[in-house]
Amino acid sequence: MHISNLGFINNRLHIQTKWTGDDIDSHGDFYLIDTSGNKIHASNIYFGVVKLGNTNYGNEYIENIFDIDNLEINRLNLMGDFVSNGNHTKGNWNTTFKIRSVGKEKNMDFSKNFGTWRANRITVSPLGITLYGNGDFNNSSKIVVSAKMNDGSVQTLDSMTSFSENKKVKAKFLSSLPLDISKIESINIDGTEIDF
Repeated sequence: MHISNLGFINNRLHIQTKWTGDDIDSHGDFYLIDTSGNKIHASNIYFGVVKLGNTNYGNEYIENIFDIDNLEINRLNLMGDFVSNGNHTKGNWNTTFKIRSVGKEKNMDFSKNFGTWRANRITVSPLGITLYGNGDFNNSSKIVVSAKMNDGSVQTLDSMTSFSENKKVKAKFLSSLPLDISKIESINIDGTEIDF
């Protein structure tokens, strides 16, 4: 991979990369770091180029676009995470592996009003925390969920998926790491603490 173009367009920083070679899974992305250590991620556009120079569907090029409005660009550092697959084996081969089951879930009653819907039950598993309730889920609402562990550390569940149909709501909050249920001291749902 190399940077094929770099510049500013309409107060946006564009970094275009061209991926070359026979790699089947080399990948990566750029991000900016501010003076407080916060990451600023880009929006990405993937495309290819045909012989006549026109763009088409593909992933030969990646355009990383940063919105830099209200940012002091000279106080930001450009960083990146990149992975090269190195070697890959071609041919007729296969592999097998075992996947352990998720393990037990813990279910409990939980009542909280979120405006357009009310939660009435919660489940906790190594994969995350799920709220069940009734009403209509508001996709624009931000629900903050975390797990306080016995050692005092806090795991924030910062990824959410939701499903709402026929006044039934299911909102699942995922952690970047599996939750060790045996080490959870309490769960915090939008400021409501639940002892575990």
